Amino acid sequence: MLIGASTTTLPLHLVIADDNAAHIEAIRRAFEDEGAQVVIHAVGTLRAYRAYIAERPPDLALLDLNLPDGRAVDVLSYPPEDAPFPVLVMTAFGSQPIVVEVMKAGALDYIVKSPEAFADMPHTAERILREWTLRQSHKQAEQALFVAKQSYRDLFEQSRDGIVVMDLDGKVCDANRRYADMLGYTPDEVRQLHVWDWDIQWTQEQFRGMFTTADATGASIETRYRRKDGSFFDVEISSNLVNMGGQNVIFCIYRDVTMRKMAQVASAALEEQLSQQQRLETVGQLAAGIAHDFNNLLTGISGFTLLVHDAAPEGSSTRDDLAEVLKLCKRAADLIHQLLAFSRRQPLHPVMLNINETITELSKMLQRLLDAHLAVTYDLSTPLHMVQVDPGQFEQVLVNLAINARDAMPDGGQLTIATGNVVLDETYAASHVGVTPGVYVLLAVTDTGSGMGASVMEHIFEPFFTTKGIGKGTGLGLATVYGIIKQHGGHIRVESTPGHGTTFNVYWPASPEDADTPACAVNTVMPSAAATQRRI
Repeated sequence: MLIGASTTTLPLHLVIADDNAAHIEAIRRAFEDEGAQVVIHAVGTLRAYRAYIAERPPDLALLDLNLPDGRAVDVLSYPPEDAPFPVLVMTAFGSQPIVVEVMKAGALDYIVKSPEAFADMPHTAERILREWTLRQSHKQAEQALFVAKQSYRDLFEQSRDGIVVMDLDGKVCDANRRYADMLGYTPDEVRQLHVWDWDIQWTQEQFRGMFTTADATGASIETRYRRKDGSFFDVEISSNLVNMGGQNVIFCIYRDVTMRKMAQVASAALEEQLSQQQRLETVGQLAAGIAHDFNNLLTGISGFTLLVHDAAPEGSSTRDDLAEVLKLCKRAADLIHQLLAFSRRQPLHPVMLNINETITELSKMLQRLLDAHLAVTYDLSTPLHMVQVDPGQFEQVLVNLAINARDAMPDGGQLTIATGNVVLDETYAASHVGVTPGVYVLLAVTDTGSGMGASVMEHIFEPFFTTKGIGKGTGLGLATVYGIIKQHGGHIRVESTPGHGTTFNVYWPASPEDADTPACAVNTVMPSAAATQRRI
């Protein structure tokens, strides 16, 4: 739910449990000043809070940590991903034990009460709701993965298996239609063949050796078969020696396991995505807490330093030294800003934007950032859907990706910046955690540099991870890119091969007006002579 008079369609339903009327009024005034449509219900005790949410669950709850009849942690009985609505705890002090306590109890986040925090509550509420929605999508993805595995298992257990009977020389004596269909033959054709006519893994001598040593206890193997049309597939075989009509034969049950192997690969990939995204979420929460506490310390350091600096005589060494300290404080503040961007804790000011126009405006500045021996080309599709994005944050994404590409091409190369309209369908969303099917605007940044291996790509969005030498990078560039994109509800995908360059594909959600147009509402690509509409 977006907060703001220009974007919201339904009022935000907010319940505040705080016995301080001034705090409640400050929060109410902040929403009014923001022009947000919000319905606020205030209570002063935990008992009143429990009674109210039992009758009417809110969109968001703000709980003072300490109330006359108890503490907020006493009513937090769900982990954030299972709660019916997100909870934000307000504390007087942001000490580490308090933070750990409220987060373990089930709060989605916390704030330290102050006039500034109350004034920024509309943006905080918007961030909390977005993060809660993202957690819900994670939970749905995990449930979808479980259902997919269970459905596959049910189908697998109920499927018909191929059955074949062979003599000890490997010639087929009898076969059912399922087995014949697996191979692409008729049952009569199969009965004229030997097993090595389609098995490409074992030789005739190896088969005869296996048949000679076969017994009634049976054996299971996997092998690869060649169909009549020349295509291949994997099979799982359970076999045992039986006596039929006084003759020893090999009785086999065959299962085509090609789809099972594909499902295992897809499941492993999805589980890895879930694990990586959960790891980034955990690191983001830690980074946000550190940045918050460090920012409080830095504010005091820079403030007192400025007072002493201004009091020092002009031209004195003391004043010069303090000026250097203030510069270092500014660099530290920039690092805090990047950490907040990664952890999605910074306020956004989105506007309707045509990113082609922004890229064109930044082209000269980008060329100055890049080395002279780097060639830059632009492939900007038109017409391009509008996106709702913070212009400054979009510029930071583009610049960081361009700088990352530059560093990957120290000996020169080609940088390509491309845009296009794409549809991420249900199939793509099912295999990419956190992606909502729909219409997106693609920003693709491609370099011809050194590329990356899988071990590097696994960590590139983690803060402070860098492949550069000591002192040559903070490791926050791509982490900042990741945080900004996720905070805007977007998606980023990386394609890279060592020695063959890298492509960062960034997907920004198209504006609702463009996404609802007939050409984009369907699940097929609508051909157009004027526009590029690609389907992933």
